[in-house]
Amino acid sequence: MRHDNAQAWTPDEDNAILCMVEQFGKKWAKIAKSLAQSGRLRTPASVRNRFIRIKRGEQFREVRGKNRCAACGEIKLGHVCKARITR
Repeated sequence: MRHDNAQAWTPDEDNAILCMVEQFGKKWAKIAKSLAQSGRLRTPASVRNRFIRIKRGEQFREVRGKNRCAACGEIKLGHVCKARITR
């Protein structure tokens, strides 16, 4: 179930999560608080789930998945379409 404040993940947020996991480890509350300082309210659980989805997407790309984005052609799992954001 989605709540009223749900927002799509951006490529900047994905990069920030990956950098912060490298820097702080899997401290989801700390990462969520850092994202909140940049204006995006995310819960620790949503940050953790997004990180897991990004990592699964990376693993899936190595295997060559079939479900691809119509706009850019990348595999959809763990994907934020940069082509649709720039339109």
